[in-house]
Amino acid sequence: MTEREEKIIEMIHQYEYEMMCRLDDVCRRHDITYYIDGGTLIGAVRHKDFVPWDDDIDIYLKRKDFEKLLKYKDELAPYFLHVPNADDRCFWDFTARLMNDRIKFKKDDREAKFYNHIHCQYLFIDLFIMDNIPGGLKRRLHLFKLKLIYVLAT
Repeated sequence: MTEREEKIIEMIHQYEYEMMCRLDDVCRRHDITYYIDGGTLIGAVRHKDFVPWDDDIDIYLKRKDFEKLLKYKDELAPYFLHVPNADDRCFWDFTARLMNDRIKFKKDDREAKFYNHIHCQYLFIDLFIMDNIPGGLKRRLHLFKLKLIYVLAT
């Protein structure tokens, strides 16, 4: 990475951290449980920070906790929740997102137009919702299948 790219990533990490602090504050005040996963978990364990080249945060919530978070979404300001629905006819990567529309970091390109550039160009935290996850070996197989479906769909 060039020095310029490193500075940009450092700024993204700072903004992501601020968003995460707001999300964590709302979750703590309202007894909402969440989990970090993916690159965020790898960064926390391996780097005690962000993965140096990562540009988002991955959060998992059980359905009941996500529904609770929706009740308090106004407390997330200046950030907002975007929850995909089938009515907008856009592929939203299967996930809700906490969005920061003050920080635009992707250009207007073909990919942005495909994903409906209104929201996909801004800084975000992915909010993955866990529904009916079994325990033990069944849990691991279930999560593997979900990740495989996700990889094949993108």
